[in-house]
Amino acid sequence: MISPRRERVAVALIASVAAVCVACVRPAFQRDIDEGRWSDAKAAFESDSSLMNDDWALLEAAKLYGSPSRGAYDPGRARMLLQRLLARSPQSKYRVEATDRLALMEGVLRERDSVTAERRTLDDRIAQLTTEMRRVRVSLDSAIARNDTLQRNVTRLETDLRDREDQLRALRVELARLKQIDLNPRPAARPPQR
Repeated sequence: MISPRRERVAVALIASVAAVCVACVRPAFQRDIDEGRWSDAKAAFESDSSLMNDDWALLEAAKLYGSPSRGAYDPGRARMLLQRLLARSPQSKYRVEATDRLALMEGVLRERDSVTAERRTLDDRIAQLTTEMRRVRVSLDSAIARNDTLQRNVTRLETDLRDREDQLRALRVELARLKQIDLNPRPAARPPQR
């Protein structure tokens, strides 16, 4: 007869051996998912096409692709996998969770599409404003150049005006002198001396 202590040790040993055997038999994808090795799980899923026919694997892969923190984020791929699971196994035991996750992915994708459309609209508006800004800058540069030309012309005209005013003053002084000469009596002519 085996003692209860030995029996417990034997059961524990058998359980350990069974766990090791199960771990060896588990597909790499399941092992990587269970151990949280997300990039390895992604590689294992993508390399084993038979997983596309396994409801559990489809759900787990959808979780992998649908979770931003797992490094394989691709909500479009997650949606496709969930749709596949629901289409191929409408009565799957994972149907409720797959339906809920699919609704979540649809919402995420709608929001992403909305943000993308809004970003495109903003990018277009920025491009339009940039073009208008360039046009205004060219117009401003042209106006500044015209202003500089006008300023030079004004300066030249002001100089010409001062020159003309100086000439006019000089002519007035000359005219006044000539008038003074005309107004002053001339000395009487002396008879020529003989």
